[in-house]
Amino acid sequence: MNQEIYEELLFASTLITDTKGESIFRALKDYFIEKAITLSNIISVATDGAPAMVGRVLAIHCVIRRQHLVAKNLSVRLHESLHLVIDAVNRIRSNALNTRLFAQLCEENNEHFHQLLLHTEVRWLSKGLCLSRFFALFETILEFLDTKDKISCQEDDVSTYVQHLNALYSDFESRFEDILTMVIPPWIINPYGDIEETNVIVQEELTELSTNEELKVQFKNGYQQFWLQNNIRVTYPVLWNIARKFLISFPSSYLVERGFSAVTNLLTKKRNRLDIISR
Repeated sequence: MNQEIYEELLFASTLITDTKGESIFRALKDYFIEKAITLSNIISVATDGAPAMVGRVLAIHCVIRRQHLVAKNLSVRLHESLHLVIDAVNRIRSNALNTRLFAQLCEENNEHFHQLLLHTEVRWLSKGLCLSRFFALFETILEFLDTKDKISCQEDDVSTYVQHLNALYSDFESRFEDILTMVIPPWIINPYGDIEETNVIVQEELTELSTNEELKVQFKNGYQQFWLQNNIRVTYPVLWNIARKFLISFPSSYLVERGFSAVTNLLTKKRNRLDIISR
C-alpha cells in the first residue's frame, strides 16, 4: 500500500435493466468479483443523493453535491446577481469576435486567464468555477463591457447579504449534520499523546504502538501517511480498521461528474454513436 491517497476513476458500466440502487450495487459487485477486489476494501461510498441511490445499499450523499444544494437556495436578490454574471459571460462567449477581443484584452492586462467559463445547471460543478473565473477577471470584464460605473453597497444590500448568510448557515447545519457531529478519536490525529481509551483491545494496541520507535519516526510526515503504512495494517489491525474510516471522511462523486463532462464534450452530433463504456 502506498503512503498517499490517490483519486482515480475506476470504471464505467452500462445498467442493462433498471437504475435502482440494488442494480447499481450488483454492477459494482460483479466488477469487483471480476477484478478480484474484495468488497471489504470499500471504506465509504458517495452518491448524488438521487432517490434510487438512497436506501439499504448506497446512502452517503456526496459532500460537494450537498454544497451545491445549499448554493441553490439563493435569495431573490442574489439570484438576480448570479443571472447578471451569467448574462455578462454569455454576452462575451456567445460571439466569436467578442471572445477573441476579450482574450486579447486579458493578455494586454497580464491576466492569468484569457477566457471566461460557462455555467449550465446540469453540470453543477460549473457554477463555482464560473463565478471564480468571473471574479478573477472582474476588472477586465468591466473594462471590456465599458461599465465602469461606481459601485456602492447600500444598507439594504447589507441586510440582504446578512439574511442570506444566516440562511446558508442554517442550511449547512442541516445538510452536514452527520459530518459536524462526527467524533474523531484523538489518537488518530496523534497516537503518541496522552490518550485514555475505554476499549481494552484498542488500548493494548495503542500502548504497543507508543513503544514502537521505528513507526514513531514516520509520524513526522503526518498522521495520514502514518496510518497508511503497511506495518500499521498488519501489526495493529484493530487500530487500522478504526483509523481507515476517517482517512476518507468526505466521500465525493467529483471524479464521476468530471467524467460526465468529458463525455459530454466527446459525444457531439458527429460522434454520438461512440460507446464510451468499451473505450
